[in-house]
Amino acid sequence: MRKIFKMYALLGTILLLTGCGSKEPQTLELALDSNQTTGYSWTLTQEEELFDVNEEYIVDENDENMTGVGGQQIFTLEPKEAGTTKLTFRYSRSWEEENDEDTVVTYTVKVSKSKQIEIQAATFAGGDDINELPTVPQPTIK
Repeated sequence: MRKIFKMYALLGTILLLTGCGSKEPQTLELALDSNQTTGYSWTLTQEEELFDVNEEYIVDENDENMTGVGGQQIFTLEPKEAGTTKLTFRYSRSWEEENDEDTVVTYTVKVSKSKQIEIQAATFAGGDDINELPTVPQPTIK
């Protein structure tokens, strides 16, 4: 009887240590400064479609009802499946062709089978707005 109990206790411990216990799926959230009144906004492309994307634009609180006021675009990404992808955020006008002057932020992201998110690399390049981004914006993983 003791051997069976010890085996169940050992099996339970192994399952907990190997991550077979249930983990909540994570989400990735990124808030980027934007001013849609100028025609510029952030667009997201995924190399592999691993995420469902929700996007929201929030006008700066202190400047409501003022013309030309900026805000933030908030992207919330929920993983659909495991894999690795590149997420490319481009700040540009939708009616203009993509060019080297657009501000581009790229993340290489890995999603595990349990939908845990890991950012493997981050880069940014381009445009006049690049001077306003001293570092690559850091997403929040929840």
